[in-house]
Amino acid sequence: MNETPNHGYNVPDEGTTDWHLALNENFERFDTEVEIRDTEANKGDYEPKDGAKYEATDSGAVYLGNGNSWVLASRRVHSLEAESINSVKTPSGTDIESFRAAAEGGGVVRLKPGVTYEWDETFIFDPEDRDSNLRVEAHRATIEHDSDPAVDVRTIYRDGSNLSPVTLTWSGGTFRGPGANNGSSVDPDGVPDYAPSVETGSCVFRLTDAWNHTIDVRACREVRAGIYVRNEEWWSEANELSAGANADTVDFCYLCLGGSYLGTSGGGSMRGMQLKHDWGSGKGSKATIYQGGAGFHGGNVYHTGNLPKNGWGWWADGNLEGTDVHWESEFGTENSVDIQFEGNTKTPPPFTARLTGSSDEAVGDGGGIVNNRYQDVFFRQGGSEMGMTGADGKKGYRIPAGPGNDVWSFQSPTMLHLGSVATNNPSDLGASNGRDNIGNEHTEMRFHNGSGSKPVGWYWWDEDGSVSEGDRWVKIGDPSTVISPY
Repeated sequence: MNETPNHGYNVPDEGTTDWHLALNENFERFDTEVEIRDTEANKGDYEPKDGAKYEATDSGAVYLGNGNSWVLASRRVHSLEAESINSVKTPSGTDIESFRAAAEGGGVVRLKPGVTYEWDETFIFDPEDRDSNLRVEAHRATIEHDSDPAVDVRTIYRDGSNLSPVTLTWSGGTFRGPGANNGSSVDPDGVPDYAPSVETGSCVFRLTDAWNHTIDVRACREVRAGIYVRNEEWWSEANELSAGANADTVDFCYLCLGGSYLGTSGGGSMRGMQLKHDWGSGKGSKATIYQGGAGFHGGNVYHTGNLPKNGWGWWADGNLEGTDVHWESEFGTENSVDIQFEGNTKTPPPFTARLTGSSDEAVGDGGGIVNNRYQDVFFRQGGSEMGMTGADGKKGYRIPAGPGNDVWSFQSPTMLHLGSVATNNPSDLGASNGRDNIGNEHTEMRFHNGSGSKPVGWYWWDEDGSVSEGDRWVKIGDPSTVISPY
């Protein structure tokens, strides 16, 4: 009796006696050895004979029978091309249409590492048209876009008031845009004269009246702004943003504009915003963070990075109510400013600052923290030419460099301990005036709430020694107003 060469099935010779027995043996083996194909849900309809193989036609999963149950097979391949694996989708091509097709219906879309995607149109994420969240993983992928913006996240308001729960999460990727001037997705119309100009141009991500999105981009190039958040008609809240930028080709890493800077009816609230900028993530050429007419309520700003050569690490014109700020910077120039606070009667945030230089000096060459809001009180570490300065008639002071003075904490509205001497005139607070800047005695500032017909505002204690009843407290920015808060 002959056998088939690959599987050893019986092939009876012509005239063989009881030839049907050999064929029946073949059929018994077929039931185990021939692969079963059906859907994942129908797997239970088949007996998991020992050695049997089952392939789910909808999921692609392969199972092996052990006599009692179907066991998912562990398979190793050198390479695999698939548009969806375990519900993780991959675009079939590198154009925008392929990406849109993969993103349809939400879920997880993973771009191929090392691959360059070319987009000639904007990808629009509109919660009005979606019922599911979308997560895009773009680690080590590059997106070259002629479109402006590359990704447009539309308003989350339905029926004028209700928030949509549908959100976008974008993680990783390098974006290369059409050029700073080649577009109009950045379109401010009401930037005041005292603020840095924001010209019309292109951006990578534009979020309009957007809520609860997470954007974490590795790098942005050849655009006006990396991530642009705007309050056109309503407000943007609870967005978590992180982006790097090439300072030679991007003006702003984060551009956050309220309605007053847009010339629109949009509000100023950007509640719960989280901006994170890590070492090595680059910077904008004009400002890493541009906060124009937008109030950060809660949330946090975490910056550890270098300063622009001729601009601001952070231009801040807007409320900072309960916003935690951690600021570390270095490698500025004589034309750099770490942070400049603008506006009137804004609430100071909890604040931690560390500014270091490229050598043994405690600070870089930047312009430090400039405070032009008389009710705000901030501080930093500085040298003889550095420190926090105030506009004419407003409070200014310096904390000189020295061991142990490189990290300072600010919590408001509480009593502040800033050194060993208090004055209503700009002055060094430290060893240069013969006192130790230990930050735990003598000098105090307090915020008075206006009770007892006393003007509301921040007050300095204008004496040395222990504070007691009857001591003079001088209002910051208004030396003629003196009270005793005890």
